[in-house]
Amino acid sequence: NRLELPELYSASRININITVPQIRNSFSHRAFEIPACRGFLLSDYRPEAESFFELDSEIVCFRTYDELRDKTLYYSNHPEDRKEIARRGYERVIAEHTYAHRMQKIVEFVLR
Repeated sequence: NRLELPELYSASRININITVPQIRNSFSHRAFEIPACRGFLLSDYRPEAESFFELDSEIVCFRTYDELRDKTLYYSNHPEDRKEIARRGYERVIAEHTYAHRMQKIVEFVLR
């Protein structure tokens, strides 16, 4: 149920995002929804992530399954680091990546 997702994202220690192969040159909406709910995001690496977030400071990415395992273990055992990253991710999304921000960019583009 999508109405329960914000609570789930917020309550989870680690939210793992693996982008479907069909999304080749984009970044999943979950990458914004999870931090917006004050959740900790551990996502597969996409180059686009670097244009939206400061990696390892606002969200954490992995490139291999070994790295996914290692980072999951690390952040499971370091709750303060995890909470601080989630806080910074939330602040970035609220400051720059809400639907209102996207609509403003669309309006600016159309009016050019």
